[in-house]
Amino acid sequence: MIRDLEPSYRRPTAEEVLSVLTDFFYTEALQGEAEKELQERKKVVTLLKEKAKKGDINTGDVAEVLQASPQAFNTLISLVGISQERFLGVLTLKTIGDKKSGEPKSMDSVRSAIQRDPEFASGLAALLLHGKQDKELTGRVPPFDLAKLDKAKFLLKEDDLVDSLLRLGLKGRYDAKKGSILEDHIEEILRGTGVKYVRGETRVAGLSRDLDFIVPNATTPYLLIESGLFETTARELADKARVESLGLEEIERRYPKARFVRVADGIGWKRRGGQDLSNLIQASHYFLVFKTLRLLDKIVRYHVPKQFFGK
Repeated sequence: MIRDLEPSYRRPTAEEVLSVLTDFFYTEALQGEAEKELQERKKVVTLLKEKAKKGDINTGDVAEVLQASPQAFNTLISLVGISQERFLGVLTLKTIGDKKSGEPKSMDSVRSAIQRDPEFASGLAALLLHGKQDKELTGRVPPFDLAKLDKAKFLLKEDDLVDSLLRLGLKGRYDAKKGSILEDHIEEILRGTGVKYVRGETRVAGLSRDLDFIVPNATTPYLLIESGLFETTARELADKARVESLGLEEIERRYPKARFVRVADGIGWKRRGGQDLSNLIQASHYFLVFKTLRLLDKIVRYHVPKQFFGK
């Protein structure tokens, strides 16, 4: 006989759990470590102030600051108001020193390159100071982000630092809205075919997932479409790749005539790459990115019966 629970154990209610939750977790050791790092970063700012006293700052100045402390790189990207993940994504698009364009980069690898390679430190300094005007990045990185990479930030003027804080504060709101970019383009193509469809987090009977689009409807699905923009290398990308194969099996078992179309894009996948992306592709009948999204028109016309198209 299998026992579900130890006899003396009673499942708590939600209210009981909420009443005993810890508001914040911290230890004195962790607080001390954070304070030590903060002081190191303040030293970096002091050095930067020294360099900027003349009213200007150049690539050599910033490269010297970068190489002066292990905390310098983190400090400088904080001053421009950009997250580590976001900056590493931008850096992936550049060839600097022996770091080639397209190669994944981590905070540790960047810090190591700064210390051992003066050319890399200089190139990184130039990106931080002049990325706003970088022709190699224009059109590839949103202007909202490129505007952060500006020499004025390192002169430590109040208005420019306030600009960094305001842009950082807008990040969550800005990121939340970007998810609709792909969906809007998908809808434009579906509308152009004249096919009937349903948009917006819709559940299909027998499936354990919500879909972004169902063609033509949830009762008789022929195309199930999911879209997503990923701009970080968070563990969610690996987790997503692992579980998606089960989702495809579920679709094929419950709706053998339906096809699952995945539309995924973003520099997060470019940086992560490898097996995770391969697994995700294999867990899809069709895998599209923004630049191949036009193929959705043909997919729709091939798989969806004519009676589901408007007149």
